[in-house]
Amino acid sequence: MKRFSRIFFAVVFILSFSATSFVLAQAVEKKAAPAPKAAEGADAGLKPAMAKYRQAQADLKSALREAAELQRKYLGIKTTDEEKEEIGEKLEKISKVVSKIHPKLFDLAEKAWLEEPSREDGEFLNFIIQVLETRMTVGEYERANAIMQGLISLKIPEILPDLYDAAGEIAFMLNDFEQAARFFELAEQNKVLSERCAGFKKDLSYYRSSWAKESVFRQQDSEKKDLPRVTLDTTKGKIVLELYEDQTPNTVANFVYLVEKGFYDGMFFEQVIPGEGAVAGRSLENPDGGPGWTIRDEFDATNSRNHYRGTISMMRGEPNSAGSMFFISFSPIKDLDGKYVVFGRVIEGMDVLTKLQIMDPTNPDPMAEPDQIEKASAMTKRDHKYRPKVIKKVDPEEERAKAEAAKALAEKKAGKNKKSKKPAARTAY
Repeated sequence: MKRFSRIFFAVVFILSFSATSFVLAQAVEKKAAPAPKAAEGADAGLKPAMAKYRQAQADLKSALREAAELQRKYLGIKTTDEEKEEIGEKLEKISKVVSKIHPKLFDLAEKAWLEEPSREDGEFLNFIIQVLETRMTVGEYERANAIMQGLISLKIPEILPDLYDAAGEIAFMLNDFEQAARFFELAEQNKVLSERCAGFKKDLSYYRSSWAKESVFRQQDSEKKDLPRVTLDTTKGKIVLELYEDQTPNTVANFVYLVEKGFYDGMFFEQVIPGEGAVAGRSLENPDGGPGWTIRDEFDATNSRNHYRGTISMMRGEPNSAGSMFFISFSPIKDLDGKYVVFGRVIEGMDVLTKLQIMDPTNPDPMAEPDQIEKASAMTKRDHKYRPKVIKKVDPEEERAKAEAAKALAEKKAGKNKKSKKPAARTAY
């Protein structure tokens, strides 16, 4: 009975979620143009993506209606334990149907929206805004931006000003700081600027200046077309990195060298924090997690590059202590500029990064299984060997042990020499 009770309350939760969605839909419909009454067989004229969405939506509503009816029967005073057992089995089946349809509904709605954005259906428009919010919550800003462009083209933010705040956040995360400034201003005028975006707005002057410099670098990179590239095949998909050899030649040499040695193969993404970034590259063979050496920091006032969405940098504690651990940024983070050496960026696979298992040390999940780098490989390189100039690691304990061993050996030799000396011959008088 406990198993069925859990299923029952899960379905009740889904029903509650559906009811909330309906209320929100009504609020949107008041501002959006009313949906025309569908004629019989009207679905035949729908575009393919919308037709699939409508079918999935109909299946979900049918399942929810059946669950609501079962809920009513389950709570009936005259319902026997045997009947409740039977209802529980039916609810279990419905739960499986809902768990399959509901996640797919988001993807289907997104495809239908991208196929043809429309403000004619308030319920659908409300659901699309929910999809938008979900994409932003999990850090899928590229997908969120595609949805937002449709909303902007239909002037929906004029009806729902909160979208100006969301549009500003999306633009900021995607390094479009000019657009971010415009949307933050509109959000502020409409008194809907969130605390989070107010913080972004405060830093816009820094990012505009920094991005102007970065844009020049990226233009130069695209013209050269010979920067080394590395592929990380992970348990969630492929990530391609382009490396900034011109600004950080030794850091890139170190990274490529470790990649070609197979150093990163099998390593975990030990930290993945939405809105911040992902950390990998810790070796379990050395106490400090590095490869057995460190490299010097490559900071230069004119050549240093900063942290934006998708940049990769070397993690370190003290100066010149970077070895193998790296950080891939999910957002612009000015607090890391000048602290971690930025040596590349993601050019393919940001969607893969957003799917990585969250591993937040401030909120650990003992059941979470971290994703792995199954294989790291160099796709393209310049025509020279990649051998880094390294700083030899000095382990104080190891050095102390060596010194004590050397001292003991010296004392042992001194003792042998003392014993082997013959007494001086006496002279007879």
